[in-house]
Parts: sequence; C-alpha cells; structure tokens
Amino acid sequence: MFASVDLVAGLPGQRRAEELSFWRRAAQATLNALLRMEISVKGLDGLIERGYRRFGWWFFTRPAILLLFLVVPAGLAAFWFDRDKYKLLDTGGAGPWGGAIVLVVFFAACTVHEMAHAMAVKSYGRRVNRGGFMMMMGVPFAFVGTSDMWLGSRWSRVVVALSGPLG
Repeated sequence: MFASVDLVAGLPGQRRAEELSFWRRAAQATLNALLRMEISVKGLDGLIERGYRRFGWWFFTRPAILLLFLVVPAGLAAFWFDRDKYKLLDTGGAGPWGGAIVLVVFFAACTVHEMAHAMAVKSYGRRVNRGGFMMMMGVPFAFVGTSDMWLGSRWSRVVVALSGPLG
C-alpha cells in the first residue's frame, strides 16, 4: 500500500525486491532465515504457572532475596580471584565429548536464565505467552515472551529484567 505511493523506500542505492532475480531473492531469504531462526512454543503459561506454584514462589520471598544478595557478590569475588586459573570453554582436551558437554551446559544455563524471567513474570500475576530457542547471527539463545509485563509498573519490569542474570 505505502510502497505504491513511495512513502516507504529502501536505502539509497538499494535495489527493490522486484528487480532482483529469483535466485538472488531465494539466497537472500535463506540468509535471513539462517541469521534469525526461531523455534517457539506457545501456550507455556499453564506449565510455568504450575512450576511457580510448586517451587518458583520461594525465589521471591525475603529469605531467598537476602540469600541472593549474599551469594552474588561471593560468586563475583570468586570469579575475580580465579580469572587467570580457568579459561572460558577450555575442555582440557576432552575432544568432541567436551564440546557436547559445553553445549548441553550452555543450553541448561540459558533455560535456567529464561525460567527466572518467566517466574518473575508469574510472581506479578502476568502471563508468559511463549518461549523457545532462537539462532541470531549464528549464536543460539533461549527466550520467553515477557511482553505482558509491559503493562506492569516500572519496578515490576526492573525485577523481571534483573531476575534472569540472578537466576
């Protein structure tokens, strides 16, 4: 609609999609798909709600928050003092098994991180509409849809944002 009256245009010097050959458009679509692939599951709210009711609520109690305020600085200090002792992703010559273990631990850490966001959303009585894994620019990520928190207060949005790194 807008493109027909030239209200929306590409960058200067950029060719329009209609001007590109079929193979060029196919290659561009394939590249775009590889740069950002997403596998998402809708309807996760019930599952996350059950998890929150069984164990997730505890992480938002005062003793748990106090424990986090003690553990996080201790972890940062331990990381700082041992920073020269260990190298990131060093599997010590474990070969393909080491790489596979690193990959499994990475996805487990991503899942825990995103579940912390999801539990924070549930702690405010909001919905988690979807979640899953995506590949962006060749790097794998996990995600949960926390868009329902946009309707919350400023403090609730801060809590949801900070819960992931603390998870």
